[in-house]
Amino acid sequence: MKQSLSLIPKTALLVVLSSCIGLVLLMGAYCLPTAPIEQNMRESVATFEREGAYPHVNLLGANTQLDNWTDSTILLTAAYSGPEGLVDRTINNYRYSNNLPSPTDTLVSYYDRGEAVDTVAYGRYWHGYLVFLKPLLSVFNYDQLRLLNRVLVLVTTAALCGLLWLRKLGRYIPPYLLALLLIDPTSIGRSLQFSAVYYVFTLACIVFLAGRRWFLASEQRIVLFFVVLGCVSSYFDLLTYPLVAFGVPAALYLCGAKDDLKTAFRVLLFSLLGWCCGYGGMWVSKWLWSAILGYPEVITQALYAFEMRSSTSDFSGNSISYLDVLRQNFFQFRVPALIPTLAYAAFAAVWGIVRRLRSKTVQPLRAKWLLFIPGALLPFAWYLCTGNHSFVHYWFTFREGMIFFLAVLCLLAGFAFEKAGADSPSAKKSR
Repeated sequence: MKQSLSLIPKTALLVVLSSCIGLVLLMGAYCLPTAPIEQNMRESVATFEREGAYPHVNLLGANTQLDNWTDSTILLTAAYSGPEGLVDRTINNYRYSNNLPSPTDTLVSYYDRGEAVDTVAYGRYWHGYLVFLKPLLSVFNYDQLRLLNRVLVLVTTAALCGLLWLRKLGRYIPPYLLALLLIDPTSIGRSLQFSAVYYVFTLACIVFLAGRRWFLASEQRIVLFFVVLGCVSSYFDLLTYPLVAFGVPAALYLCGAKDDLKTAFRVLLFSLLGWCCGYGGMWVSKWLWSAILGYPEVITQALYAFEMRSSTSDFSGNSISYLDVLRQNFFQFRVPALIPTLAYAAFAAVWGIVRRLRSKTVQPLRAKWLLFIPGALLPFAWYLCTGNHSFVHYWFTFREGMIFFLAVLCLLAGFAFEKAGADSPSAKKSR
């Protein structure tokens, strides 16, 4: 109990420190000159002119929709060079805009034809991606950034799988790759909007696996790790599929945890609470910094957006049912990626049963596997709380469902391919 209570001040301190560091880093990014950025923006015009706001990619046969609308917003924010002061720009995150239908049209009209633009504030998010995007956009144009992004997606995925193998968790590599395939990594590599959460959860998994022994030595370390992870998720993301930043590292923790249901449950519960505190606290801290530094209107805008995004109606005022939200999102998981996923699940289930019928040294069921079940239900809770947002933006919020598939596949992988005698009484005596 005392250990649990001691997490409260530590969590609060981490959120405060994260917000302070985030503010300083963002101010530093806004100090960079925008002239080289604007030159690379002009070189990027042809891509947006050719593709439009919502192009589709079909490299995996899933015909996935990209989000050039938001990528244009991100780039226009990174390139903004208005007369406002440093603190003003850091808090309000201005971008260029005009009366054209989309930010993509604005980008093309301004950087190709030099047409007049206005200024729009977008201060309710941190826009922490600017810490990396502004320096990168000073060197690369949009097509080059996409290429770099695709390479990094491949490299980080390979690094994560390599660490799983080194930590003797190789049986969980297929579940991870199949779950990743379902959210279409090829489209993530082509979209800045989709990339932020991917890098947060992938790098978090790499850090956790690299320091796994150190983390597992203390429950508090794991919980505080997820607090920081929640802060980082809120800092970089524009509300795409942020819960995956908790779900994937949590699933990998459970894959390698000892077969102690009580301990694993406690760690996962407090880790989820810690991630939520980090995510929500970091977001609220942006609004508080806005008020402290003289821009209280950001709080009003944020609360209005929060009320709208969590509502049960669409932009036209039509009522949305919870089943409508689920249907919109889970119907995005389709062939061909769904075929190997279902085939693997069926094979693992059958093979796990066969092994238990043939061998007396394989446990019928390990206690910690039960925790994959509530983990698999997390996306359903998210969709319940974000009805409007998940219904309207289903073509990228569907990726929250990765948690469901990963949890189920990891459960089946453990059931089918655990080592004979693992954590059995006889095995424990021999250690």
